[in-house]
Amino acid sequence: MLEVKDLCVQLGSFSLKNINLDVKDEEYFVLLGPTGSGKTALLETIAGLNAVGSGQIWINGRDVTALNVEQRRIGFAFQDYALFRHLSVRDNISFGLMWKDKKPKEIDKAVDEAIELLGLEGLLEKRPWTLSGGESQKIALARAIAIKPDLLILDEPLSAVDAETKEDYEKELKQLHTRLKLTTIHVTHSFEEAI
Repeated sequence: MLEVKDLCVQLGSFSLKNINLDVKDEEYFVLLGPTGSGKTALLETIAGLNAVGSGQIWINGRDVTALNVEQRRIGFAFQDYALFRHLSVRDNISFGLMWKDKKPKEIDKAVDEAIELLGLEGLLEKRPWTLSGGESQKIALARAIAIKPDLLILDEPLSAVDAETKEDYEKELKQLHTRLKLTTIHVTHSFEEAI
């Protein structure tokens, strides 16, 4: 499903060298490493946000190394959420679909499915600055799955969730994966979370 072959990336003084990954179709793959080790840089490169110095990225048997972000069919839930402050929750979830040449009915259907999956019905008219960290994380996840990606990338998805909510959210991520069967890369610095 995802193959990263001898990937090298230079980002200022930081570099990734000779990275190799093989993630199977429908696998929930956890990438564990300490803060500052380049986990997010690797995810951003897989998604097409960083230039590749050398090596290749293959998704579903297709070399995507030179393709732009929109052509890769990746849903990315960023650690810092990347929500648009001026948009409602519903508009934030639909944002990625606006660039996909979809009809309004198709966009509404995909957004409604993501909202139902994650139980976000009560938040739709809120603005991002009024949300808790856990709610913001769920909105970022809903936006990532609404586009129906081939690959879902979760960058520290539990970092903003309080201890009481964390266990519930872990179960929710497992159930979501079981239901959608999306190939997923989950990045964390927490060994306990990885387990």
